Amino acid sequence: MFDHSAKYFEKVSEDMGVSIKIPRPSKKSIQASVKSNTVVGVGLVAGGVLFSSKAMVTLGILSIAGATALHYQLKA
Repeated sequence: MFDHSAKYFEKVSEDMGVSIKIPRPSKKSIQASVKSNTVVGVGLVAGGVLFSSKAMVTLGILSIAGATALHYQLKA
């Protein structure tokens, strides 16, 4: 997913006459992002339940969903 998006934007910028290189995240940095998003997500969900905050629960769910998407990106 990252590589596909990066190639697209590099091609579009090249067509516009601008040369850019979008950095690709390493496997190690994606793994770190998965772990941190999971921890933050679980913390937000727990805090949202504890403090009855719908916003915190929503942000926690989004964070966990992002971690899941990154996890599947690692498998691809």
